[in-house]
Amino acid sequence: ASVAFGAMLKKARNQHRLTGSQLLEELAKVTGRTMAKTALSGWETGNQLPRRSSVYALGQILQIEPDYLEAAYDAVAKERGPYRLGPLPQKEPLVEAKDVRMVADTIEAIGPLPVVTVVELLRVRLENKSKAI
Repeated sequence: ASVAFGAMLKKARNQHRLTGSQLLEELAKVTGRTMAKTALSGWETGNQLPRRSSVYALGQILQIEPDYLEAAYDAVAKERGPYRLGPLPQKEPLVEAKDVRMVADTIEAIGPLPVVTVVELLRVRLENKSKAI
């Protein structure tokens, strides 16, 4: 989903024949905030999300239906969470094998689950473990 948002943004920018710098200049005019070129790169690759107010401004500039762009934005925010967007440095596994087995046993008992539900089960399992420590 994050790639879908970024791909949509990049495609619209290219259709309007705007460079990244030009889009950021237009965005600064609308929002009153300047942003680094790395911000746009992060949005287009799906590693970051812009502020919600910037999403509306991008929709105006790129003539993308606001509901369409916001739906893509919300899908990313729901999937990855507002503060978990970039690639995470992994020194230790985020999930232990026994946690994955517990979720797999749950899925086997209940039946197929959407990926978002599986991720939520793992998140709750990890939260409960961290509270116990």
